[in-house]
Amino acid sequence: MYFVGIGAQKAGTTTLARLLDAHKEIAFSPIKELHYFDEKHIDTFSIFENIFENRFKTLLNRFAQESPLGDAQIARIKTLNDRVCLSKGRFDYPTFFKRQFDLSQYKCWGEITPAYALLPVKGFKEIYNFYPNAKIIFILRDPIDRIKSHIRFEKKRKYRTFLEKPLTKIALDPEFGDRSRYDLTLNRLLEVFPKKNIHVCFFDDLVSHQQDFFDGICDFLNVSRMTLSKGLLHNKSKASLNLEQLDEEPLLEMFESTYKAVASFVDRPLPRSWKRSGPVFLNRDGHGIST
Repeated sequence: MYFVGIGAQKAGTTTLARLLDAHKEIAFSPIKELHYFDEKHIDTFSIFENIFENRFKTLLNRFAQESPLGDAQIARIKTLNDRVCLSKGRFDYPTFFKRQFDLSQYKCWGEITPAYALLPVKGFKEIYNFYPNAKIIFILRDPIDRIKSHIRFEKKRKYRTFLEKPLTKIALDPEFGDRSRYDLTLNRLLEVFPKKNIHVCFFDDLVSHQQDFFDGICDFLNVSRMTLSKGLLHNKSKASLNLEQLDEEPLLEMFESTYKAVASFVDRPLPRSWKRSGPVFLNRDGHGIST
């Protein structure tokens, strides 16, 4: 069975990737973010403009120059070379995995690429055409908290000159805001996949209830549960940035439909950390309620 994690960015996908990769019944891509479907279907943002093949070529050259080459380096070179060949169309997406694993030895296989949350319907239809029973994993974080983490991340990378703009203007930029429009992603997914094939989970649970969080993932993928080691950490951005200057009011207005859509989709209370504004607020039990 095939699965794919589609984000959200800055919502714990790297931690989830480590967990999936450690599971003996799961063949997880040696490259966490394959960027296969977004490379083909997303061209509206500069971050997606023909950088993927060059990125993997750069990594391939770097590993190839290491000396002496050990088994790990040789395996990495093979994987990166296969990813470059995938971009060039020398074989298709399923074949990439078959070249990495004997899939008959695993219960399921797949990858996580957070940018897939931005795929248009035709991108999700291509996934469906490969595997109609594909299972989709979507980790959600409060939309505004996700944007704040995203801004810190870009600040840490130090190449985004527009981070010199007012923080609220940055947060409203589509390159940040669109990744928190979970309602749009869910709507596009539901045009292609049945709801039972979409597992929505929360960053808050990954941080605070890691075992329960991963048990839910394992049950969704129909693999055995795996006991996690204690003290699992999630990634934190350490860049210095004063986010008190960020005016949340326009963001709360922008994400009204997002809060409502998520509250309608899940059959459990929204996490308490999520903003209590817009057409959905939280009662004392934490349940989303339409106003």
